[in-house]
Amino acid sequence: TPRIRSRMKEEIGRAKKALALAEEGNLVGRLEMPMAVGTVGGATRSHPTARVALKIMGVQTARELAEVMAAVGLAQNLAALRALATEGIQKGHMALHARQVAIAAGARGDEIERVARRMVAEGVVRLDRAEEILREQKGKEQGNRVAGERGNKGDE
Repeated sequence: TPRIRSRMKEEIGRAKKALALAEEGNLVGRLEMPMAVGTVGGATRSHPTARVALKIMGVQTARELAEVMAAVGLAQNLAALRALATEGIQKGHMALHARQVAIAAGARGDEIERVARRMVAEGVVRLDRAEEILREQKGKEQGNRVAGERGNKGDE
């Protein structure tokens, strides 16, 4: 929709401002934002997973934790730019949505990817279409099994 495209353009503009190519050829990002971050008390004291996460990262101060959080934010911006520059967010989202629709239609295992790929290729990602594709595939598999059984009986 135009509203989503407008929002995406705004986000891309912000991301482009946050990223700059340095003279040495390195991609340099800068992110400034107010964050209330702490490493003492709160969840850090009461939640064992939070303590372990800080230990794994080697974070000892609130400033170090804030730097990690900013790095994650920059990585997300870079990933979004990459998605826009390569396959695109919409195409990636369409494939993910198609897989979910295939699962909802009853696809299992390898069927999920086959049904999803076909819907995306056709440009029709709907539950009724996924169910139809599944019926076709199961009909073909059943036909192949029957043909195989007939072939085996001739060997006897």
